[in-house]
Amino acid sequence: MSNLINSQINRINNDTSSVSALNAKPGDSQLGQDSFLTLLVEQLKNQDPTNPSDSAQMAVQLAQFTQVEQLSKLNDGIEGLNATQQSTSAGLINTMAASLSGKEVKIAKESFLYEGGEKTINFNVDSRATDVTIEITNRAGQVVAEIEAGSMPAGDQSFTWNGSTNNGLPLPSGEYGVKISAKDGDARVRASHFIQGKIESLKYDPQGVLLKVNGEFINMANVLEIIG
Repeated sequence: MSNLINSQINRINNDTSSVSALNAKPGDSQLGQDSFLTLLVEQLKNQDPTNPSDSAQMAVQLAQFTQVEQLSKLNDGIEGLNATQQSTSAGLINTMAASLSGKEVKIAKESFLYEGGEKTINFNVDSRATDVTIEITNRAGQVVAEIEAGSMPAGDQSFTWNGSTNNGLPLPSGEYGVKISAKDGDARVRASHFIQGKIESLKYDPQGVLLKVNGEFINMANVLEIIG
């Protein structure tokens, strides 16, 4: 009897290996649904009549496999939906960006392009401020000019800078950083710099849609307001 059982076990193992080889695909590391069902049928056909497989255990295994298969399909569906949503969002953004050409916009930016002469510095103050200070820095982060702009009401403000250092020396053209500090008495008031101008052109970049405003390209995500 022992030899008969061992013979049946060897036969099942051989059949299982053959079926796995037939159903496997290059690069496959997981058992597919078809392969699983084929192996199940082969196991039933070749089981030892004197020691049949536990039907309850096989039912549990089949149920577990079915759950895994359903979860895998659900995950594939979610990934497909996400890809569709991303593609749709990108298309809407690109369409909207194309319609912005020629529009006047306000863009949040911590620097500005200086081209000589006087320069209008735009900023927003959240609430009334009794003291507003404008710091202008070079590429090295050094303060080259510090301007006391005085008191300002809440809202968008502007200040005309003469392009000179605190010592009255003219600064060369280039990119300069700007920091707006505001206080109402001893309390700090939130203030931020922005640039304003017409969108001259746009281009698509891996980082997003770039808008050309006042001669420089800026990410569309920094747009604060479309004025008209």
